[in-house]
Amino acid sequence: MDISLTTLDLMRHGQCDDDAHLRGMTDSTVSESGWQQMLTSVNNWPQRDSWQQVLTSPLQRCSVFAEKFAHQRQLPCAAIPPLAEMHFGDWDGLSLQQLLEQHGDAYEQFWQAPDQHNPPNGEPLRDFHRRTRMALDYILNAYRGQHCLLLTHAGVIRSLLGHCLQTPLTHLNRVQIGYGGICQIQVFHHPEQQDWLQVTQLHPAPPVSE
Repeated sequence: MDISLTTLDLMRHGQCDDDAHLRGMTDSTVSESGWQQMLTSVNNWPQRDSWQQVLTSPLQRCSVFAEKFAHQRQLPCAAIPPLAEMHFGDWDGLSLQQLLEQHGDAYEQFWQAPDQHNPPNGEPLRDFHRRTRMALDYILNAYRGQHCLLLTHAGVIRSLLGHCLQTPLTHLNRVQIGYGGICQIQVFHHPEQQDWLQVTQLHPAPPVSE
């Protein structure tokens, strides 16, 4: 029986320089402490020596670290556009205080039922979830049988975990993904059956050093 395995280690970017609450497609930069969070995570990950490929969101809070890390480890690195964070439209880049003061009721509706209430001019949650499914399918096809490190965003990681666990859209925000946190998905490919997906490891985010 020819069963192959694809392993995806999903890491969230580190803390950023701005105070955005819904950063979305805002191209924020990672702070010095955020960079250290990511460095600590990859250096402490027990399977760090088996990575064969680095994949990244095109947004610089992920891609800058991904490209430098891949270069240092002499690994190939590729940007995957669908791994970008959800687009929050008019709310992109706003702080929590700004959201509550300027869009309090609408934000509360979105938080309670994100599948029914969209940020103004933003990406509907169902479209975002469909986009991450396409990204997952592409990665499993293009990098089948490899062990990949993915640099991406909390929303993307929650959505990918949701696909694995078949979690309702309204429950995706119940999963906490800290800055620099890593979780692992293993996908077993059977030639005569559907892929079997399994969440195998959760690695907490490292503390922020002041």
